[in-house]
Amino acid sequence: MFILVAIDQIIKIIINNKFFDKKFPILPPLLYFKPMFNRDYSWFNSMLQLGVGKYIHILIVVIMSILIYQLYQYLNKQFGNNKIINIMYAFIFSGAICSLIDKVFWNGSLDYISLNVFLPSI
Repeated sequence: MFILVAIDQIIKIIINNKFFDKKFPILPPLLYFKPMFNRDYSWFNSMLQLGVGKYIHILIVVIMSILIYQLYQYLNKQFGNNKIINIMYAFIFSGAICSLIDKVFWNGSLDYISLNVFLPSI
């Protein structure tokens, strides 16, 4: 999990320092590289303009992380040490840690992949 979190943060640091002003298509017209800071702390909050603050989002991530851990423990008791469950947990929990780091240290999320389904093209 540490490696996944480190990869995420290294990518964000490099993009923020070297590529923040770059934009280009990856799979046009659907997928673009388009860095931006999401200061609304979550996709739902941003898209729906709910106005939910930073500390509520941090609390949600902490609660979800606890629930993910409890689910992981339950699945391990039910199915034993399962490689797929361990990999699933590593990715989901790493994502939660990355989300928490974004909210606490970046004051938002550095989003750099734009899915052009609902938004006009760049």
